[in-house]
Amino acid sequence: MFAFAFPPFPTGVLAAFAFVPLLIVLAPGESLAQSFRSAYLAFLIENAVALMWISGLTHSRDPYLLASGIAVVLVHPLLMTIPVVAFAAIRRQLGLRVGLFSFPFLWVAFEYSHSITEFAFPWLLLGNTQTYDLPAIQFAAITGAYGVSFWLLWINVAAYVLFEKLALGTWTVRSWRSVGLGVGVLALYLLPKLYGGALMAGEDSHGWTHPVKVGMVQPNIDPFEKWSEHRSEQLAVLDGLTNELAAHDVDCSSELVHS
Repeated sequence: MFAFAFPPFPTGVLAAFAFVPLLIVLAPGESLAQSFRSAYLAFLIENAVALMWISGLTHSRDPYLLASGIAVVLVHPLLMTIPVVAFAAIRRQLGLRVGLFSFPFLWVAFEYSHSITEFAFPWLLLGNTQTYDLPAIQFAAITGAYGVSFWLLWINVAAYVLFEKLALGTWTVRSWRSVGLGVGVLALYLLPKLYGGALMAGEDSHGWTHPVKVGMVQPNIDPFEKWSEHRSEQLAVLDGLTNELAAHDVDCSSELVHS
């Protein structure tokens, strides 16, 4: 779920529930070593799916690229287990309620700390999963991408609590607590969308200038063939893509081009 929440898949909603299966697997009585193994396996799968392209498997022409890509997929999950093991340790010492409350803080602290080290790897930032949902991420102008991650983590925690209460029979589906928490999860997911939608709809009231429709062209040329082809052929590809883009009513003027 975590892997398929990232672009190019338009299924960012999966990130709001991607941690629920992992939280279920992390049984309260297991050791920290068992929690580490469960977390590593989960993130190994996530990295293998989300990062399979960096190893050059599609062409397999560069053995060094292939080896380094495989190394990233194997090593990076080790770092991602840190907040999960910390959560398991807090849960063992202070109980499940405190552990769940701390989990969003632990994960976002990990994301931020990870980003300022030599091991920085922003590609799998949880907040990046919502790039297709522009209304939902408007509050990132205030909180940054880490705020988006924090929001998604709280939805995961609330969804996990609801699942556990129903699975253990502590609550029934029709109990007021179940209904209340279910409505709370839905509200937590929708409120940023409503705020962002209202913000985007009222953009003209802020005195902003007329929006400009821009386009970007990016050719899909194999980097192992890029330097062996004639430049004229590559320019022809770029020229063709630019002509296709022009048919989409892109705003283009001399002022925009020169700026």
